[in-house]
Amino acid sequence: MLDAWYAIFLLGLMAGAMNALAGGGPILVVAALAALGQPADIASLTSTVALLPGQIASGWYARHSLVPIGPSPVRRTVAAVALLGGAVGAGLLLVTPTAMFGLALPALILFATGLYAWNSRAGGAPAATGAMALGAGAIAVRLAPLAVYGGFYGGGNSFLVLALLARLRVPPRAAAHAKNLLVLLINAAATLIFVASGAVAVGIAVPLGAGALVGGLAGTRLIDRIDPARLRFVVIACGTLLALWIAAREWF
Repeated sequence: MLDAWYAIFLLGLMAGAMNALAGGGPILVVAALAALGQPADIASLTSTVALLPGQIASGWYARHSLVPIGPSPVRRTVAAVALLGGAVGAGLLLVTPTAMFGLALPALILFATGLYAWNSRAGGAPAATGAMALGAGAIAVRLAPLAVYGGFYGGGNSFLVLALLARLRVPPRAAAHAKNLLVLLINAAATLIFVASGAVAVGIAVPLGAGALVGGLAGTRLIDRIDPARLRFVVIACGTLLALWIAAREWF
């Protein structure tokens, strides 16, 4: 039992550090837990819950980061859509049959891994000079499907949100912080639904979350010492291999 707790802690440690340094931690956590035999839907929702503490730290730091998106009514609408979409996505996951989600998981992991690889190749959000003049409704329509996807699975959702903010012409540095806050809102709403459902694998979530918190704190201190490109390669390689492994188990 202690060995299993230690292994899960190390998985969280790696995911937390990768999130801080290069991103992609949720991709590895969900894929690894599913590959180790955890039901796919439980692996996904447990990952969302366990990785939330680390996201709270970055999201709190970015709590004023929605200012470039628009005036106060627009910001309130965007935040509400993030929360509602995350809750809806979580609800969809809970009503999705485990077998069906298991069949879809390899494709979700490969999609998230491909998105991660594309984002890494492209170097993140393109340069921008200011927010696009869109109303609250127009931004909400664009954000809503990303929020639902984030609550349902979430792998790679950071890159989708970042791409949306770039499309809105939010300056890159502000977009990075706004992305952290929006993803936090999405995942916080999903976490509330998952915890209330009683479906979270607490024995996994506790060591995983502890490891992610420590790894995230360590990662912030290693940003200037470790080449992010090497970590990105690890995420892409592991995500692809684990997706193929799960596909071989679920599809054949």
